[in-house]
Amino acid sequence: MSTTRITVMATPTSSRRLRSLIGACLLTIMTPAMADDAHVVYAYGAEAVNLDAADAIDGPSFDVVYNVHEGLVGLSETGEIVPVLATSWSLSDDRLSWTFNLREGVKFHDGTDFDADVVKFNFDRVMDAANELANVKQWEPHIASVEAVDAFTVKINTKKPYGSLLSLLASDFGKLMNSPDAVAEHGDKYGRNPVGTGPFVFDSWTPGVKLVLKKNPDYWGGAPAIGSVEYRPSPEGSARVLALESGDVDLINQVPAQDLARLRESDEYGLSNRTISRLFYWAFNHTKDVWSNPRIRIALNRAVDRQSIVDNVLYGAGEAANSYVSPTVYGSTPIDVYEYDPAAARKMLEEANFPFDRTFVVYITEGRYYQDRQVAEALQGMLQEIGLKIQLEVIEWGAFVDAVWFTPAEDAAAQARDIVQTSYGTEDPPTWMRQTLTSYNWPKNGFNEAFYGNEEVDRLIDAANESTDLEERKAILADIQKNLVEDPPWLITHFEQAVVAHKAKLAGLTLSPAGRVGFKSASMR
Repeated sequence: MSTTRITVMATPTSSRRLRSLIGACLLTIMTPAMADDAHVVYAYGAEAVNLDAADAIDGPSFDVVYNVHEGLVGLSETGEIVPVLATSWSLSDDRLSWTFNLREGVKFHDGTDFDADVVKFNFDRVMDAANELANVKQWEPHIASVEAVDAFTVKINTKKPYGSLLSLLASDFGKLMNSPDAVAEHGDKYGRNPVGTGPFVFDSWTPGVKLVLKKNPDYWGGAPAIGSVEYRPSPEGSARVLALESGDVDLINQVPAQDLARLRESDEYGLSNRTISRLFYWAFNHTKDVWSNPRIRIALNRAVDRQSIVDNVLYGAGEAANSYVSPTVYGSTPIDVYEYDPAAARKMLEEANFPFDRTFVVYITEGRYYQDRQVAEALQGMLQEIGLKIQLEVIEWGAFVDAVWFTPAEDAAAQARDIVQTSYGTEDPPTWMRQTLTSYNWPKNGFNEAFYGNEEVDRLIDAANESTDLEERKAILADIQKNLVEDPPWLITHFEQAVVAHKAKLAGLTLSPAGRVGFKSASMR
């Protein structure tokens, strides 16, 4: 079972605001709804790309999917796996078959009944390579077949024991339940016309302007209080804050660090943050010969003052990385070889005949990750201090997704970059390690944007995913991290925090362990 540390940002003098933040979840405000059917405007840093969980890979898309689609299981506010469209489940003695009892009486937004045949349809759809869905490799390597035992019982048969199945089902990728009728109607345009079972119904999408959801009055878990949610893309942090303070929007994410103190002191706003499972890093392009020597990659890790980034760039809204696994989940193993020492880093590079005359291109995006551009500029400065030449290329989010995760290594666009700045991590470390670190999950097959390959790491990650024993998984994770320390795939910096500000009158918001904002329980006072 994973745990999540929650930090509420408040001051002794802001008692009214502090009272508004105390509750079972980070953003829940314990006041009754006063204005049902309100329209909530949410300014978020990067726009969604695809609202089909079988085909989406990016956080902004899953921010929306979180409120429209559901899976068999989900995560509680503290990271525990809980029932959603399945009410209970069991694992066979041979650890190869998982049986799920389904919730009865659930309907999709178009009126289609949810049942075992629908579950089978959606798993068969994502696992069929002919459909060319982005997340086929999340499921097909593990699942042998899905059986509709009866109307409300499903059996998932795995190819070999797969201890990470429940965690994968509970993740963003597990919100697979789509209306078969809608999938047939919209075809390859389904990601722009999603139909789920969740508390909100997709209404409209004007790219670059707004995406609107309306409440599902027939939601099996009870109709939401607010009437609609408008997602408004706003990549520039100061513009999001201005929109909130002017009253143009009700909620913003990725609150700029320099605005935290002012918003925290005001009774007009709720401001909250929590450390999530995501590790922020620079991924070396391992197809480039310059990165073949692990001592060079270790040296660059030693050139970075992680605590300074947290203190002076993030203003405390993050945790300096001392592991490849977030302290909010199981399996975190502290690293003891990346001590900040720029002089030693420079010496290591000189001994390795590092090409100081070369300019290194780093792909970054702005508005997607917390203080992303500012972190990139801080890292650029630190590496320049030891003699590196760093060129930052800022790429719009949609183009960044295509360039980083949908471009194979041999493509010229992939070869144009030396490093990518991004972050990743889920509540189940073996799952995300398989997705981002194994040699068989390079783009387009997976999310290993570093094109990293280490046979021992592959073997250990496979073993961790197969194990159904938590203590065994922890031990394997320790071995994986030991290998990563000695052969680093990335330059690691910090564990991310989700930082959200909203009008004080907006109550009942929830923040998932992955940082997704939920509106199911929200209301306007």
